[in-house]
Amino acid sequence: PAEADRAVLERLLGDLPDAARRGGLDLRDERVRAWLRARQRDDFADGGVVELDGWWLSQTEVRFCAWLAVRQA
Repeated sequence: PAEADRAVLERLLGDLPDAARRGGLDLRDERVRAWLRARQRDDFADGGVVELDGWWLSQTEVRFCAWLAVRQA
C-alpha cells in the first residue's frame, strides 16, 4: 500500500516478484499463486517455519499475514 513505509514492506515481503509488489498481491494471478506455493514448500524444506499456538507456519505465510495487517491498518 502506498501509505506504508517501503522499507517495512521490503522486510515483510522478502523477494516477492517486482510485478506483484507494484500492483499488490492479486491472488487470482497464477504466477503469484505459484510463487507463494513454491516459497511455502521451500520454507518447510529448509526449516523456515514459525510455531504459533501449536500451528507450524512457513515464514512466507507469516510474512503474508503481516503484509495483510499492514495493508489493512
